[in-house]
Amino acid sequence: MVTRPLNVEECNALRPGHVYAWDDRCSQSESTGSGTERFADGRHWGASRQRDGFLFYFEKWIAPPDSDATEPGDWSQHRLVKQVYPVWVESELRGRRKWFLTAYLTMQTVGQLGTVDDDPQIEDLAENHRFEVAFSGAIASRSSAALPPSWQAQLENPAFESVED
Repeated sequence: MVTRPLNVEECNALRPGHVYAWDDRCSQSESTGSGTERFADGRHWGASRQRDGFLFYFEKWIAPPDSDATEPGDWSQHRLVKQVYPVWVESELRGRRKWFLTAYLTMQTVGQLGTVDDDPQIEDLAENHRFEVAFSGAIASRSSAALPPSWQAQLENPAFESVED
């Protein structure tokens, strides 16, 4: 669970397969002071694209300052893709809270990565909470939160809707 913005070293270490969970401060009482208002990872992202309740962001290539460099030819295969989706968490101690799961991948790693519920840390977390995951326009109660079985299909389908920030 992320409770603060990532530091510089953590931002630089982001790799495909990394998954972060953060508590939406906006859904919390201001008196608790818990949660994160906005998850910051130090990257530059394009406009969000929505598909089946998931938000996708594609990393933007930024030329170094004072440089005429152009985007590398293989950038589209190596840039990070950020997939975000909300999870409602029910806990006896803290009540109903909104978390966001943020997963990172590239087009090269899309078929090689497992699902979130394959991660033992998230599996342990799921045993202590009841999750409701927004997926395909419906809310499904689950014992763990899983990403769609095929990220490739999600990313290659051009039927994304642009979402204004």
